[in-house]
Amino acid sequence: MKKAILKVIDNFELYICYVTLVVSLVVLFVQVVLRYVFDNATSWSEEVGRYCLIWLIFLGTSFAVKNEAHIRIDAALLIWPKKIRPIILEIGDGIWFLFNLLMVYVSTFYTKEIFSMGSIAPGLKIPIGYIYAAIPLGFLLMDIRMVQVKCGKLKGFLEKRRNGKEDEG
Repeated sequence: MKKAILKVIDNFELYICYVTLVVSLVVLFVQVVLRYVFDNATSWSEEVGRYCLIWLIFLGTSFAVKNEAHIRIDAALLIWPKKIRPIILEIGDGIWFLFNLLMVYVSTFYTKEIFSMGSIAPGLKIPIGYIYAAIPLGFLLMDIRMVQVKCGKLKGFLEKRRNGKEDEG
């Protein structure tokens, strides 16, 4: 049971991305069929597709961080000597981490404002704040995954170093 819960937590973003992608594709497919085959369309289906894609993007970025599949500008690294490049990468990751924290703060404030204004999605009749909540959650999850990746690398480095010293003695 514990392993199953840990697996769900570890792959949380992936599962949500699967669900949002499938829901988006199914709803938009049904919308196209209704519009072009039956000459009738729903008012809410385009909103569902759009909102699912918003959540997919913000949670997908966290999944990319976890798998170290995010985009980097590697060409900027090439101007530095090879010995300094790992340090530059860590500095860049630190700046990125702080930027994510800033975005969590700013987008949380903005999302609270959206909720307090009472904006409602016209087709779905739900508060727009639920859609905007993807932004702070996505940035927060990115930072959490960055910490997990860094801790995993540090653990691997320390184990390798410890095993290397044991082999020498």
